[in-house]
This record gives sequence, structure tokens and C-alpha cells, in this order.
Amino acid sequence: MAAAAALARLELKPKGKAPSCSQESIKNQVRRELMAEAAASEKGLPEEEKEQEEGEAAPSVSGVYFICPLTGAVVRKDQKEKHLREAIQAHFSVDPVAASIMEIHTFNKDREKVRVGVETMAKYLDNICLHPEEEKYQKIKLQNKVFQERISCLEGAHKFFQAVGFETKTLPVPGQGKEGQSVGKASMLRTRAMREKEEQREMRKYNYTLLRVRFPDGYILQGTFYAREAVSVLYSFVREALRDDWLPFELLGPGGVKLTDENLAFNECGLVPSALLSLCWDAAVMADIEAAAEEQPQSPLRPELLARVQTLP
Repeated sequence: MAAAAALARLELKPKGKAPSCSQESIKNQVRRELMAEAAASEKGLPEEEKEQEEGEAAPSVSGVYFICPLTGAVVRKDQKEKHLREAIQAHFSVDPVAASIMEIHTFNKDREKVRVGVETMAKYLDNICLHPEEEKYQKIKLQNKVFQERISCLEGAHKFFQAVGFETKTLPVPGQGKEGQSVGKASMLRTRAMREKEEQREMRKYNYTLLRVRFPDGYILQGTFYAREAVSVLYSFVREALRDDWLPFELLGPGGVKLTDENLAFNECGLVPSALLSLCWDAAVMADIEAAAEEQPQSPLRPELLARVQTLP
């Protein structure tokens, strides 16, 4: 088709001026290649064998070439699919959603199946957007007949769902026992929003939380709080327990994460139903105190609290 288009363009050139030798040679070469390809297809012979039988010289450019839209590389026809697969696979690190869509539209040859599958996937996503509070729309059974017939058969479809936030999870079938029975399981896709919603629901189950704050000298201050109280309440609790309440400090949650946003609730910070935190003094202030050579008490806690200290087992 490209050769025929090139030949047509040459035919449309103004005829007032005689064509140059190079133009004429290109025109003749295109005509020979078209004739050779037509003759070869009629006899069922490869184009190269047909040219050898006719004794013609090999054309300056042989074969069909493609330019990859992702990499810009020029590749032969027989290398096209391999190169495209490698290019699309590399694009997953840049844009996994776009890469999975490329796989679906590039490597599935049945266009009608692609159309039906894409429409079904769009319907799944539309239901989630239109009904964000409906949990049933946020799960997809892999054994579902519609999913099997329209989506699972498409290359790249599962990667698309993973790219937009679904994950594969195996869940037990409700109503079946665990011991002495064969437990049936259903693989399901769950959205990231669904997982976060479940985590929030789990945290809201607790009304109280037990928090312990470990001081650098080994003492631990313990208190019970409402799970929905703000982190600022914990800072006030610790400050009231200090001998010198003006001393600046920071609280570190599990994993050494600083609790910098005091407006967050304990259940929003993952500090329920209990947690062990660490207290860190302001290094600059402590250095000034040491430089002043002032004698410091053994513990920064108030004496009345130290009088009730208990040794942990």
C-alpha cells in the first residue's frame, strides 16, 4: 500500500518538466516491486524467490518496516510484535494504566471481543463511580460467567484492573466449615478504596486505646484515652506529668514516625487499641541545660508520679 501511494504521488507530479534520473529509477523500482509481489502471491512463492527466478536485481530496500510509536525505533515486520511487547512492558513503569490498555488493543486480534470486553470493564468502573458507598460494586468474582467470557479471555485485562487499584484476594465461601471439610474459596478483586474503608471500619470498632510513652531514662508513662480523641490530648497528658512542663519534646509512634499533626485522632494514626510511643527531648535545649552545668533530677517526671512507680514484670 505504501508503494502504491508513492507511485500515485509520482503520477501526480507536474508533467511540464522531465523527471530526473533518480525519480525515474525510483518509479521503475516501485513498479517492479509491485509487479513482483503480485506475481509471487499468485504462484504462492515468496517475493525474494520470484525475483531470483526472474533474474532481477535485488531492490535497494527489501521487506516491510514499521516505526514504533513508543520508542521511535524502525523494526522489520517479523520483529514488530516482539518489539512492541518489550516497549509496552517497559512503559508499565511509567504509566501502568496506559500500558495495560495498549496490551488489550494491540495483542487481541478479535476486535469484536475487544469492544465487548472494554464496554464491560467500563461498566464495572461506572458502577463504582456512581455508587461509591455500595460495597457489592467494589468486588468482582473471577469465576463470574460474564467476567470469564468477556474479560478474562483478553490479554492485558487483569493488568488493567490491577493498575486502577484492584488486588486479587482469596476469600472463604460463607457458610462452609474449616475443619474436616473441603472449604471452597473464591478469588476476588478488591479496590484500594475498599481496603482503606475496611481499615477505617476496623479502627472505629474500638472506643478506647491504651497508650504508653517511654522516656529516655526508661520510665514509662501510661494512660487510657478515647480512640477518637486528638493527638494533642496525649501531648498535654505528657506535659502535665513533667517536673518542668516547659521542656520541649516530640513523640514518636510505632516505627519511629513523628506525631506532628496533633489534630489527628488516635484511630486515624493507627494508635488503637494500644500503642507504645517514645519521647525525644529537644536536642538544642538539652545541650544548653548541660552547658549551664545545672544539676538535674534523676527523672523529669513529677515526684508524686514517681512515688507510684511500679516495676514491670
